[in-house]
Amino acid sequence: MNISEETVDRISKLCKLEFDATEKKELIDGLNDMLKMVKGLKDFELSSVAQNGSFEKINGVVREDNAEDSLLREKVLKVAPFSDNEAFLVPKTVEEG
Repeated sequence: MNISEETVDRISKLCKLEFDATEKKELIDGLNDMLKMVKGLKDFELSSVAQNGSFEKINGVVREDNAEDSLLREKVLKVAPFSDNEAFLVPKTVEEG
């Protein structure tokens, strides 16, 4: 499988992204290089490598699910660095535009 310009165009339309010709070429080349690397993994001889984990399906729950009382909002917000007495306040990290 190779990534074509049509594939990038279709995916970028779905993701609402736009690429100029240079960016599109770099993206196609980079994705195709990654696919070559993944295809190359098939050539590794792994029969002499010891298995270090178990792939057996685990049935059942690992721990019991016990209902516990939740923390009171007032107590939690008292130790919060910033709050408005209803919720945590955090700095804005995403700019509009």
